[in-house]
Amino acid sequence: MKPGMIGAMSPRIPLALHASYKISHIEVLPTFWREPGAGGALNLTEAITGFPGLGRNRVCGTLGSLSFRVQLFTPAMWVQHQILLKARPRGFHLVTDELLAQLPELASLRVGLAHFFIRHTSASLVINENADPDVRVDLENHLRRLAPDDSAHFIHRDEGQDDMPGHIKSCLLGSGLTVPVNKGRLLLGTWQGIYLGEHRERGGSRAIVATLFGES
Repeated sequence: MKPGMIGAMSPRIPLALHASYKISHIEVLPTFWREPGAGGALNLTEAITGFPGLGRNRVCGTLGSLSFRVQLFTPAMWVQHQILLKARPRGFHLVTDELLAQLPELASLRVGLAHFFIRHTSASLVINENADPDVRVDLENHLRRLAPDDSAHFIHRDEGQDDMPGHIKSCLLGSGLTVPVNKGRLLLGTWQGIYLGEHRERGGSRAIVATLFGES
């Protein structure tokens, strides 16, 4: 194998890393290959797990005449929670802090993604202005004009005048958000926050599925 080659090592050398790591890059300085059973095959497991140079992403060292460098993926983290937001009146509500309060694992995520999904058809999740509450008032007023209650052409009216307008607003605004994560924090802009769009007069508690993925 030539220096800089990407891929698996020669099948002559049994390579086994701890289950929480995956190999992304192996660079071997060629000297010689020792056949398994011929004085003992080169086994990198003990060398890597016990080598004092093992860091977060890389280990390097020598085994006899073999010099090597191994690049490792940091262990991936998957976390998923269902978060129940408290009941709110119709309108737009800033819920960033309420979501983060129920995601303590976010602090240990070095880099990754946070996904939020609302499990309802008459509510939505959006990102917008986090400072001036007038923005939320204006959004609600505009959407009420865009999809007015009890319009004459609506057929679906099973749950009242705000039923079909709620479905329309949910379709327009969406049910999911993905936000990048870095060093345990959502990478929202200075003036960005996560809104719950509550499109019913009495929608009740809303369920959000929050999924975190990345490197810890």
